Amino acid sequence: MKKELPFEKRNFFSLIVILMFLSAGAVLFSGCGSGGRGGPTSLAPSPSTTTSLVSPTLTATISLSAPTTGTGSFSPNGQYFYASVSNGVDVIDTTTDSLVTTIPVSGSPVGPITFSGPPEMYVETTSSTGNLIYTIDPLNNTIISSSPTTAVSSVYPSNKHTGYGYTILGWNDAVSILDLPSLTVAATINSVTPRQYPTDPGEWTAINPIYHYGYVAVRGAGADLVVDLDPTSPTFGTVVKTIPTAVSGVQTYGPCDITISSNGKYIYNTIMGFPKFGETQLSPGYTIVIDVNPTSSTYGQVIQQVPTPSGYVSGPNTGLMMTTVSPDDQYLAIEGSGGEMYYTINPSTGLITNPTSPYWFTSTFWTSARTDEFTPSSNRDFVMDGSDVYVVTMVPSS
Repeated sequence: MKKELPFEKRNFFSLIVILMFLSAGAVLFSGCGSGGRGGPTSLAPSPSTTTSLVSPTLTATISLSAPTTGTGSFSPNGQYFYASVSNGVDVIDTTTDSLVTTIPVSGSPVGPITFSGPPEMYVETTSSTGNLIYTIDPLNNTIISSSPTTAVSSVYPSNKHTGYGYTILGWNDAVSILDLPSLTVAATINSVTPRQYPTDPGEWTAINPIYHYGYVAVRGAGADLVVDLDPTSPTFGTVVKTIPTAVSGVQTYGPCDITISSNGKYIYNTIMGFPKFGETQLSPGYTIVIDVNPTSSTYGQVIQQVPTPSGYVSGPNTGLMMTTVSPDDQYLAIEGSGGEMYYTINPSTGLITNPTSPYWFTSTFWTSARTDEFTPSSNRDFVMDGSDVYVVTMVPSS
């Protein structure tokens, strides 16, 4: 996931807007891995004769006000990290690595946080009485108003947006394109693709920071969908390409997450390594790299497949979950029941350069798998786990 882009068609103040979508936490991350609490211990590379270029180091642990219920994201300048927790949104100052306040909302926050143009921030909540969007003043962290939402419920939106101000969200065979300034659904795609495992609701999303496309990783179909997000295009709001994510030579389950490089050329999928929704073969799990540069001769093709190191996947209900690429396209963070793992990347080719020797925390990192996010201005990774945020810094090896 990459840093936000300015709007091209609207003249708003460049302040923060946060849009957070909620659904039941147990459903949102169903089938993507879980693990028992172990706490970070030592950080060590998996066995290999290859030397990695960095040594990720745990540099801070920040206690949240309540257990995390979803994900988080940074303000565009990287000064604040916003974490969704069971009682609202925690605001963390990244200069001091400390919790400064909690913004209370009704309902149980789960989804990620999205930034946009107007000088407010919006939090969507779900509860027994329905969905609401709260408008919050970010200067004093107070709620201004609330209103019903037109967004699709039970979805997992991207925490980024296009230059036109659109973000994309999907869940359970439906994709919606949300116009952030007006908070209205601009287009909806139903029955997006045939699913090999039709009971699997999983769909994860990403926004291309250069080209006007969104991507949906459909776990039950084993495919990534490319969605046109250019409102001037005749194919706006439709799936323009389907990219199979099958790994050559083995039978694997579908993608559990998707992230994209800041140059807009490569997407990275984590492929789960355990059975959940009826698949028949346990695989070790994979990370795959796909070329999404529209001008490339290998556009839409898997250009690298990296098997999960031995020991990361230890049995049923374990495996890879989420993935995030750093702003400089040099590091790829992978998380799952085996711990937090880091690959190095060649920014020009998009390829993983240490496929057999990623660095990883040797103990399970969380009580229940969540996600992480790199700061937009530095190579620090904020990992959300239980009631804590762990800050991992990419330290160049000497």
